Amino acid sequence: VIFPYFGVDGRLAGWQGRLTRDPLPDEDIKKIIFAAKGEMPAGLTCRHPNDGMLYLIERVPVGPPVLLVEGPVDAIHGERACPAAAMFGSNFTEAQARRLLSRRPSAIYLGFDRDKSGPRWNDITNTWEPDPRPAVARMLYSRTLAPIYVVRYPDGFDGDWGGHADKTPHTTDDLTALLAGAVRWGPGVTL
Repeated sequence: VIFPYFGVDGRLAGWQGRLTRDPLPDEDIKKIIFAAKGEMPAGLTCRHPNDGMLYLIERVPVGPPVLLVEGPVDAIHGERACPAAAMFGSNFTEAQARRLLSRRPSAIYLGFDRDKSGPRWNDITNTWEPDPRPAVARMLYSRTLAPIYVVRYPDGFDGDWGGHADKTPHTTDDLTALLAGAVRWGPGVTL
């Protein structure tokens, strides 16, 4: 599946390619790849997602709340509950923050994947990685007066924004309930 993303000028800036399955152990392929400079059509410049790119940001209207999620599938499903944009992973950059805040949202909901809700073990680097949510919340909190909310998944909630663990989608009511149960972030709030 290919997920195109666009620059501020509305022109194609790149894409994320994603397998619809996990690679087999003997396959030398990545589940997720990004466009390379030589793969762009003539006259277009390839830009890395960290360079201010957010999936579906061009569909987020100016003013209403926005849901910030990790992946394109999460944003597609999240749009059923709230305008949504994806940051292509759990790393959020200054350029992405500026782009998101250019939509002047009345509130921002951080709907990261369940596996990013707290510190996690990285099997590749054999290290503990910190929960990215507080850093993103602090970055946005220091740049906007809009309230920042962090989605907490209730006990028994299966999967995340992209759907249940078996990949079937959640109902719109389920997604709306996640937003309603989000915790307002501010100094001193622990996640």
